[in-house]
Parts: sequence; C-alpha cells; structure tokens
Amino acid sequence: MDIDKIVTEYPNGWSISDNNLISTIRRKEVTVKVNQIISHLSDFLHWLVGAVPEEERTLCMEIGLKEGGSHLVWKQLFSTVISIEKQIGSVCRFAVGVKEPERSKIIWGDSTSVTCRYHVESVLEKPLDFLFIDGDHSYGAVEADYLNYAHLVRPGGVVAFHDANNYDVIKFLRHLRSGEHFTRDVPLEFDYGDNKLEIAAFIVPNKEEDEKPD
Repeated sequence: MDIDKIVTEYPNGWSISDNNLISTIRRKEVTVKVNQIISHLSDFLHWLVGAVPEEERTLCMEIGLKEGGSHLVWKQLFSTVISIEKQIGSVCRFAVGVKEPERSKIIWGDSTSVTCRYHVESVLEKPLDFLFIDGDHSYGAVEADYLNYAHLVRPGGVVAFHDANNYDVIKFLRHLRSGEHFTRDVPLEFDYGDNKLEIAAFIVPNKEEDEKPD
C-alpha cells in the first residue's frame, strides 16, 4: 500500500506528506485535546469499531482537517489516515512535529473539485475502509464530497457525515435516505436522530445487496 504517491503536485492544490512539510517549516506542534474528542465521539466510536473489525481498519480518509483532532483519533483506529484540507494554515499547524508521520498523509486542496477527486483516485491502491465527511457543510459541498469519494469505500466499509444537524446536511441526508436524487435509498445505521453527536453514518452494502429490488 504505497500511499506515499500522494505527495505529487496537482493543478488546484498540492498533495504533501508530513515528512516533506516538517523539513521546510519549523513550528511547535499544535496541542490537540484528543481525549475530549474521544469522549465526545464515544458512542459513535463504539459503533464504528463494531461495524469495522480491527483487522479491516487499514485506510481512513477524512475531509476537513481543521486542528487535526479527529485525524489523531482516527489514527488510533486505522493504520493510515488521509486528510483533505483547503486551508494551508491548518495543514502547516498540524503537520509540523506530528508523531508517526508515515501514517499521516495530508492533501492540500479543495475536496469538492474534480481535479482533487481524480488525484485521490489515481494514487489510492486499495479502497477506503472509512470515509468521514466534515468539510464545507453547504448542500452543494456535502453532495460533491459524497459523489467524489463515497465510491472509494469498499463494501462493508463506513461513510459518515459530521454536523448532521446542520440544515443543509439534514437536507442532503434526507435526499440520500429517500433516494430522491440518487440511484437508490441509503439507510443510515447511525443516525443523528438517535444520538447527540451530530453524526450520521451507513455501512456500504455489497454489490449483490445494492442490486436487490426494493
């Protein structure tokens, strides 16, 4: 699994590894309160580890790095974590001094762009086990992130949406659940209506299950 190929440059942004960034920028690593995040996500994390067995938790991708707290949480569960972030300041603050840089990969670019999607598709050598969508929360951006990357998640893997109580995210999830704007309805197995974590998620069905008539 050669995820290091993600360090290539592409037109609408740059894809960089922690090692490359650390060699050029010297700043103190941002302190992230990971324990607080784990506590906040406790119910979802228990559901996630039950949905994806440990031996199948190898590759995770999140959209939206921000301060890097969730990246570090996913890193405790998955062998390699990829984050897409369009704010270079967030990329720099997080990447400098990060531990085990070979397990953290950062893509600097706009996740909603077709160029970024093509770039990710071209460098991944295996499907994702988990996709966490937490970027721009406008309807168009959530839809673009879903259409750009959900197909990269293997059957049995998980797609999750953060801030699922946001108006536009709720609207998107309603359309996703009903199949109104998509090829078929998607049942949300961990729903914002059943928890206070503002997270909705579903397990990607096997192709045979997906092709079953309603």
